[in-house]
Amino acid sequence: MLKKAARRLMVVNASVFVLVLGVFSVAVFSAVTHNTDSEKRQRLRVLSDALISSIEEDEPDDAIPDLMRSHGWKDNQTGDLTLLWFDAKQKLLATKGLLTISVPFDKSATFETQKPQHVLILTRPVERDGQLIGYLRVCISLADADNYKCNLLIGLGIGTALALIVSGIAVVWLVRQALEPVEISIRKLTEFTGDASHELKSPIMAIKTNCAVALKYSDGLSDTHKKNIELILDAANQMNRTIADLLSLAESEHELPERVLGTVNVAELLSELSEDLEVLAASKDIKIECSVDDPTLSLKARKEDLKLILGNINKNAIAYSAAGASILVHASRVGNRIQFEIRDTGIGISEDELPKIFDRFWRSDKARSYTSGGNGLGLSIVKAIVDRYRGVITVKSKLGEGTSFIVTFHQPRPRQAD
Repeated sequence: MLKKAARRLMVVNASVFVLVLGVFSVAVFSAVTHNTDSEKRQRLRVLSDALISSIEEDEPDDAIPDLMRSHGWKDNQTGDLTLLWFDAKQKLLATKGLLTISVPFDKSATFETQKPQHVLILTRPVERDGQLIGYLRVCISLADADNYKCNLLIGLGIGTALALIVSGIAVVWLVRQALEPVEISIRKLTEFTGDASHELKSPIMAIKTNCAVALKYSDGLSDTHKKNIELILDAANQMNRTIADLLSLAESEHELPERVLGTVNVAELLSELSEDLEVLAASKDIKIECSVDDPTLSLKARKEDLKLILGNINKNAIAYSAAGASILVHASRVGNRIQFEIRDTGIGISEDELPKIFDRFWRSDKARSYTSGGNGLGLSIVKAIVDRYRGVITVKSKLGEGTSFIVTFHQPRPRQAD
């Protein structure tokens, strides 16, 4: 349970860290690319202003900007720039630069983007004394910006991956260091529970034996003394059951070695379960019906563990069902899982009590009113063993209508022979 909680904590921490890194990376990438795009646009604005201001006032209306005619601006210096000059009738008069511009001229456009050759284009009308004299198109290649963005994206990806790896290793190490004393304490507590239970078995057995002998040779004992001895014997039996349950809980805290697992036929398991519970069910006139979808269905586990799981759930169902009720036990395969469903028509469990039913020594007030002789450990043992097999147990219930338990174990389908 502790390791499962630790794994869940590490997954939550890793998810939060991934989310934070993702948001940070997206924010950095968005900010840098926005600044890069803004710089390109600003460069086009400044260049267009310089070109427009280079037109002399005494030149004719169709005059080409001086900077475009200047021989000082060589073509090999404008590999990332191209300048186009149109007259007022949108006729191309001059071009300077090496970029190929395929975007149709649009006098109403401002900034445009061309692909596949990635180019940013700024189109500006040019006026003199309030009269339109032409249009200027300034184009700049975005290849270097695209390479920069690509390199930035790769860098952020690699940085994020490295940060996740390093932080993951650090989190695992820190969690293990933090859990080590807790695990030691839990292990010692489990060992103490098992040792104490073993030590209590002998005096309890002595009490039971002496009570049984006293009742067998009860001549000379008053009715009051007999009743007191019977009460002591009942208490000893109850204590003996509690000790057995505590031992089961202590054992369920340990991992099962693979060598102790066997192949359990589910149909045979349910048949034995029905026989084991026959006397107890008959004492309350309760009928237990067991069924399985496939007689060859099998599960890799310890048979005693499965019998303990199904037995405790069914004993609870018998204890809290009225005479004449029925209990249905059904086993089936659902994908790669084997599922057991135990359904009864007993007193049911209220919605607010459902989360507590697997707590140790917990019983609802309504359950306590039944003389079941239980100690509140049965379902705790069930949950501990199911967790031990990394299975899942769910419960649905409604007061006055009954309860349904579903126990699921992961069990891949056997390979078919060729």
